[in-house]
Parts: sequence; structure tokens; C-alpha cells
Amino acid sequence: MIGVLVDLDGVLWFSESAHKDAFKMTLKDVIENSAELVDQTWKFGESTETYIERLLKLRNLDFSKAKLNELVAIKRRFAAETTQIPLNTPLINSLREVKEQGVLMSLVSASSNSNVQKFLTSSNLHNFFDCVIDASMKLAPKPDPSCYSLAMRSLGLAPHNCLVIEDSELGRVAALKAGINKVLIYPTNFPDHKFTQTLTSALSEVLES
Repeated sequence: MIGVLVDLDGVLWFSESAHKDAFKMTLKDVIENSAELVDQTWKFGESTETYIERLLKLRNLDFSKAKLNELVAIKRRFAAETTQIPLNTPLINSLREVKEQGVLMSLVSASSNSNVQKFLTSSNLHNFFDCVIDASMKLAPKPDPSCYSLAMRSLGLAPHNCLVIEDSELGRVAALKAGINKVLIYPTNFPDHKFTQTLTSALSEVLES
């Protein structure tokens, strides 16, 4: 058996603006010129807690663990309230095609459980993934490999039997640290939006490895 382990934000749905807006609203009364700072520093792949902590330290602001947890909860609430986040429908359809060939599927995300459930509902993919990894499992954030290691254990697969789809360098490094050598970066490795063709070719390489 082989499996596809796929990231969520920036890959299966285009939630960048929603996350950025949530960070800006969360930090507007905490950090001066927070909107400009978020525009300059935020990127997919870094966990909510790690990112907020980094910004607080960047501005030399004192904070407790309780305060940090409060800000993380506020950000996630703002993000969960956002509606109309576009789905990457072509890639989702291609994943459906390859799953019909017996490929196992895992969603591997640092997003909150509420955010992941929101995606699964909007995409009608609740019964699609063979396992789902999210922030509720209290794993170390990417580039730590624990999220991908857990996904492989859940699927019963070895690293050489897996293909990862990511959009960030942190995610790519996490996959490599977990021993997975075949990583596709969206959209870089999907030229001309030939999703099924790209996936089929990559999975053939996994089978031959």
C-alpha cells in the first residue's frame, strides 16, 4: 500500500487571507502597527502559538503562558468565524481519482480541530481521509516530523511508501525529517494545473522506490 499525506492550509483550501486577518484582529490592541507587522512576517507552516510568541518577543513585550494561550484561542475563534474560504477543487478531485485506485489518504495539518472540521464540512470530505492529524493532538509544530510520523503509524505505512503534498519549507523539512523523500510543493510542482498527471507520476515513483 502507498499513501498521500497532504497539508491543509494553502494546499487544499486557500485560507491565507482568513488567517492573516485573524492574526491582525487578535493583535491589534496588543502590538503597535500589528497589521503591517503581520503582512511582513506571516507565512504558512508556522503554528499559531509559535508565530504569536515570535511577534511578542520581536516587540520585546512581556507575556505569560496564560496570556499566550488566550491570544491563540482568540485567533482561532476569529479564523473559525470566517466564511467562504475557497477550496482547491481541482486538486481535491484529483485526490479522489487516485484514492479510487486504492491509495490511502491522510490530512496532516497544524490547524485547530475546529478549523479542520470546518474544512471537512465545506468540502464534504468527512469520510474521505483514512486519518486526520490536527493541532488537538498536541504535537510539536512543523518542521518537527512528529505529525508525519503519527500519520504514517496510523496508516501502517513506511516512509518510502508515502507521498507528501506541502506548500511551505517548514512542511517540506518536517516530511524529510520523518524519512519521506517524495514531497510535492504546491503550486510549484503542479505545472499547468495538471493535478492528476502530476500525482500519478509521483505515486509511480513511490511504488518504484
